[in-house]
Amino acid sequence: MSEPTGHHLEIYKFLLENFAGIDKAAKRSAVLQRFNLVHKKEITDRDFRAVISELIVVYKKPICTAPSSGYYVAIGEAEKDIALHYLDSLLTEIGDRRRALAAAVPLAARPRQERLF
Repeated sequence: MSEPTGHHLEIYKFLLENFAGIDKAAKRSAVLQRFNLVHKKEITDRDFRAVISELIVVYKKPICTAPSSGYYVAIGEAEKDIALHYLDSLLTEIGDRRRALAAAVPLAARPRQERLF
């Protein structure tokens, strides 16, 4: 596995220095705003999310998020487990929505109602 370079490395180092541990977690918008301010950059939210995703998926970095805490780099297994539990709950919710949508009847398959006006 290769190590991150460029924006990936710059963002990962920033996260390590400022957001290591769940007690230092912050909302994505605050992390991005601070990164752009400190590094005099204009990375967009979309680009930032893409870099974070690649750091996790491609480079296997323990960057976590949870709605109550925000972004953080997991220090131990317990902190990583909190993020994994959150992701599992998202998968369950998405699965529930998928099953409900599969059972839904499209409008075109329903009898048309007559308009009164």
